[in-house]
Amino acid sequence: MHLIIGTVLGRWYVTLFGAVFLWRASRQMGWRKTLTYLAASLVVGVAAENGSVHAGIPYTTYTFDHALRDKELFVGSVPLMVPLSYSFMAYFGFAAGRILASGPFRTRAARPWHELLAAWMLAVWALFVLDPVSRLGGRFYLGELWRYRGSGFWFGLPLGSQIGFGITAAVLLAVLHRLDGDAPDVAVPGGFRDHPHAVALVTYHGQVFH
Repeated sequence: MHLIIGTVLGRWYVTLFGAVFLWRASRQMGWRKTLTYLAASLVVGVAAENGSVHAGIPYTTYTFDHALRDKELFVGSVPLMVPLSYSFMAYFGFAAGRILASGPFRTRAARPWHELLAAWMLAVWALFVLDPVSRLGGRFYLGELWRYRGSGFWFGLPLGSQIGFGITAAVLLAVLHRLDGDAPDVAVPGGFRDHPHAVALVTYHGQVFH
Protein backbone atom coordinates (compact mmCIF):
# COMPACT_ATOMS: atom_id res chain seq x y z
CA MET A 1 0.00 0.00 0.00
CA HIS A 2 2.81 2.42 0.82
CA LEU A 3 4.12 2.01 -2.76
CA ILE A 4 0.74 3.08 -4.16
CA ILE A 5 0.64 6.07 -1.81
CA GLY A 6 4.21 6.93 -2.77
CA THR A 7 3.30 6.87 -6.45
CA VAL A 8 0.03 8.83 -6.14
CA LEU A 9 1.04 11.36 -3.49
CA GLY A 10 4.81 11.31 -3.81
CA ARG A 11 4.48 12.13 -7.50
CA TRP A 12 1.57 14.51 -6.92
CA TYR A 13 2.33 16.48 -10.07
CA VAL A 14 1.88 13.35 -12.22
CA THR A 15 -1.42 12.65 -10.46
CA LEU A 16 -2.59 16.25 -10.94
CA PHE A 17 -1.71 16.44 -14.62
CA GLY A 18 -3.11 12.95 -15.15
CA ALA A 19 -6.45 13.97 -13.62
CA VAL A 20 -6.67 17.01 -15.90
CA PHE A 21 -5.82 14.80 -18.89
CA LEU A 22 -8.62 12.32 -18.04
CA TRP A 23 -11.09 15.17 -17.56
CA ARG A 24 -10.34 16.94 -20.83
CA ALA A 25 -9.66 13.90 -23.01
CA SER A 26 -12.88 12.17 -21.91
CA ARG A 27 -14.82 15.34 -22.73
CA GLN A 28 -13.14 15.53 -26.14
CA MET A 29 -13.05 11.89 -27.24
CA GLY A 30 -15.27 9.98 -24.82
CA TRP A 31 -14.14 7.44 -22.25
CA ARG A 32 -13.68 4.51 -24.64
CA LYS A 33 -11.20 6.35 -26.85
CA THR A 34 -9.53 7.99 -23.87
CA LEU A 35 -8.89 4.64 -22.18
CA THR A 36 -7.73 3.14 -25.47
CA TYR A 37 -5.21 5.93 -25.84
CA LEU A 38 -4.17 5.64 -22.19
CA ALA A 39 -3.44 1.93 -22.66
CA ALA A 40 -1.48 2.60 -25.87
CA SER A 41 0.56 5.38 -24.26
CA LEU A 42 1.37 3.16 -21.28
CA VAL A 43 2.59 0.37 -23.57
CA VAL A 44 4.74 2.81 -25.55
CA GLY A 45 6.10 4.38 -22.38
CA VAL A 46 6.93 1.09 -20.65
CA ALA A 47 8.59 -0.30 -23.78
CA ALA A 48 10.60 2.86 -24.50
CA GLU A 49 11.79 3.41 -20.93
CA ASN A 50 12.72 -0.21 -20.25
CA GLY A 51 14.28 -0.50 -23.70
CA SER A 52 16.49 2.47 -22.92
CA VAL A 53 17.47 1.24 -19.46
CA HIS A 54 18.45 -2.21 -20.74
CA ALA A 55 19.50 -1.65 -24.35
CA GLY A 56 19.89 2.10 -24.86
CA ILE A 57 16.97 2.24 -27.31
CA PRO A 58 15.44 4.72 -28.06
CA TYR A 59 16.81 7.26 -25.55
CA THR A 60 20.38 5.94 -25.04
CA THR A 61 21.28 4.32 -21.71
CA TYR A 62 20.35 5.62 -18.27
CA THR A 63 19.36 4.17 -14.90
CA PHE A 64 16.75 5.14 -12.35
CA ASP A 65 17.65 5.63 -8.70
CA HIS A 66 17.36 2.18 -7.10
CA ALA A 67 16.24 3.74 -3.81
CA LEU A 68 12.93 4.61 -5.49
CA ARG A 69 11.91 0.94 -5.45
CA ASP A 70 11.15 1.28 -1.75
CA LYS A 71 9.02 4.37 -2.31
CA GLU A 72 6.86 3.86 -5.42
CA LEU A 73 5.57 1.32 -7.93
CA PHE A 74 7.85 0.08 -10.72
CA VAL A 75 7.12 -1.53 -14.09
CA GLY A 76 10.20 -3.56 -14.91
CA SER A 77 13.13 -1.24 -14.21
CA VAL A 78 11.12 1.99 -14.47
CA PRO A 79 8.96 3.89 -11.94
CA LEU A 80 5.32 3.63 -13.02
CA MET A 81 4.87 7.39 -12.93
CA VAL A 82 7.31 7.81 -15.84
CA PRO A 83 5.38 5.88 -18.54
CA LEU A 84 2.11 7.21 -17.09
CA SER A 85 3.31 10.73 -17.82
CA TYR A 86 3.48 9.90 -21.54
CA SER A 87 -0.31 9.99 -21.68
CA PHE A 88 -0.76 13.58 -20.61
CA MET A 89 2.44 14.97 -22.14
CA ALA A 90 1.39 13.88 -25.63
CA TYR A 91 -2.28 14.74 -25.09
CA PHE A 92 -1.62 18.29 -23.91
CA GLY A 93 0.63 18.80 -26.93
CA PHE A 94 -2.07 17.34 -29.19
CA ALA A 95 -4.92 19.48 -27.87
CA ALA A 96 -2.79 22.61 -27.51
CA GLY A 97 -1.56 22.11 -31.06
CA ARG A 98 -5.14 22.16 -32.27
CA ILE A 99 -6.01 25.49 -30.69
CA LEU A 100 -2.76 27.06 -31.87
CA ALA A 101 -3.32 25.82 -35.42
CA SER A 102 -7.05 26.58 -35.56
CA GLY A 103 -7.12 29.86 -33.66
CA PRO A 104 -9.49 30.62 -30.77
CA PHE A 105 -12.68 30.77 -32.86
CA ARG A 106 -12.54 27.30 -34.50
CA THR A 107 -11.89 23.81 -33.15
CA ARG A 108 -9.96 22.45 -36.17
CA ALA A 109 -7.26 23.86 -38.43
CA ALA A 110 -7.57 24.15 -42.20
CA ARG A 111 -5.26 21.13 -42.62
CA PRO A 112 -4.73 18.24 -40.15
CA TRP A 113 -0.97 18.41 -40.63
CA HIS A 114 -0.99 21.97 -39.28
CA GLU A 115 -2.37 20.62 -35.99
CA LEU A 116 0.01 17.66 -35.89
CA LEU A 117 3.09 19.73 -36.63
CA ALA A 118 2.21 22.22 -33.87
CA ALA A 119 1.41 19.33 -31.51
CA TRP A 120 4.71 17.58 -32.22
CA MET A 121 6.66 20.79 -31.68
CA LEU A 122 4.94 21.38 -28.33
CA ALA A 123 5.32 17.79 -27.11
CA VAL A 124 9.02 17.66 -27.94
CA TRP A 125 9.71 21.10 -26.54
CA ALA A 126 8.10 20.13 -23.22
CA LEU A 127 10.61 17.31 -22.85
CA PHE A 128 13.46 19.54 -23.96
CA VAL A 129 12.60 21.68 -20.93
CA LEU A 130 11.59 18.98 -18.43
CA ASP A 131 14.35 16.40 -18.88
CA PRO A 132 17.30 18.68 -18.02
CA VAL A 133 15.41 19.88 -14.95
CA SER A 134 14.48 16.33 -13.92
CA ARG A 135 18.13 15.37 -14.18
CA LEU A 136 18.82 17.85 -11.39
CA GLY A 137 15.85 16.68 -9.31
CA GLY A 138 18.01 15.95 -6.27
CA ARG A 139 18.34 19.72 -5.78
CA PHE A 140 14.62 20.31 -5.23
CA TYR A 141 11.27 18.57 -4.74
CA LEU A 142 11.48 16.12 -7.68
CA GLY A 143 14.16 14.16 -5.88
CA GLU A 144 16.88 12.02 -7.42
CA LEU A 145 15.32 10.28 -10.43
CA TRP A 146 17.83 9.00 -12.96
CA ARG A 147 21.32 9.28 -14.40
CA TYR A 148 22.50 9.00 -18.00
CA ARG A 149 25.54 6.88 -18.70
CA GLY A 150 27.12 9.64 -20.78
CA SER A 151 26.82 13.39 -21.10
CA GLY A 152 25.52 15.38 -24.03
CA PHE A 153 25.10 18.79 -25.59
CA TRP A 154 21.64 19.62 -24.20
CA PHE A 155 22.37 20.54 -20.58
CA GLY A 156 24.04 17.19 -20.05
CA LEU A 157 21.57 15.12 -22.07
CA PRO A 158 22.69 13.13 -25.12
CA LEU A 159 21.26 13.95 -28.53
CA GLY A 160 19.89 10.41 -28.83
CA SER A 161 17.51 10.98 -25.95
CA GLN A 162 15.94 13.98 -27.68
CA ILE A 163 15.69 12.20 -31.04
CA GLY A 164 14.19 9.16 -29.34
CA PHE A 165 11.47 11.16 -27.66
CA GLY A 166 10.72 12.92 -30.93
CA ILE A 167 9.95 9.49 -32.36
CA THR A 168 7.82 8.26 -29.45
CA ALA A 169 5.93 11.57 -29.35
CA ALA A 170 5.15 11.18 -33.05
CA VAL A 171 3.80 7.67 -32.39
CA LEU A 172 1.52 8.87 -29.59
CA LEU A 173 0.27 11.83 -31.61
CA ALA A 174 -0.49 9.47 -34.49
CA VAL A 175 -2.57 7.33 -32.11
CA LEU A 176 -4.49 10.39 -30.92
CA HIS A 177 -5.06 11.53 -34.49
CA ARG A 178 -6.29 8.06 -35.43
CA LEU A 179 -8.77 8.14 -32.55
CA ASP A 180 -9.95 11.74 -32.94
CA GLY A 181 -8.94 12.77 -36.44
CA ASP A 182 -12.56 12.86 -37.60
CA ALA A 183 -13.67 15.39 -34.97
CA PRO A 184 -15.75 18.13 -36.64
CA ASP A 185 -14.68 21.73 -37.10
CA VAL A 186 -16.99 23.77 -34.88
CA ALA A 187 -17.23 27.52 -34.48
CA VAL A 188 -16.41 28.91 -31.01
CA PRO A 189 -18.17 32.30 -30.80
CA GLY A 190 -16.82 33.04 -27.32
CA GLY A 191 -13.21 32.62 -28.40
CA PHE A 192 -10.50 31.39 -26.07
CA ARG A 193 -12.51 31.33 -22.84
CA ASP A 194 -15.04 28.91 -24.42
CA HIS A 195 -12.62 26.88 -26.50
CA PRO A 196 -12.63 23.14 -25.65
CA HIS A 197 -8.82 23.04 -25.80
CA ALA A 198 -8.12 26.18 -23.78
CA VAL A 199 -7.62 24.16 -20.57
CA ALA A 200 -5.13 21.89 -22.33
CA LEU A 201 -3.12 24.87 -23.60
CA VAL A 202 -3.01 26.46 -20.14
CA THR A 203 -2.12 23.13 -18.52
CA TYR A 204 0.61 22.54 -21.09
CA HIS A 205 2.24 25.78 -19.97
CA GLY A 206 1.74 24.81 -16.32
CA GLN A 207 3.40 21.47 -17.01
CA VAL A 208 6.47 23.19 -18.44
CA PHE A 209 6.49 26.02 -15.89
CA HIS A 210 6.33 23.85 -12.77
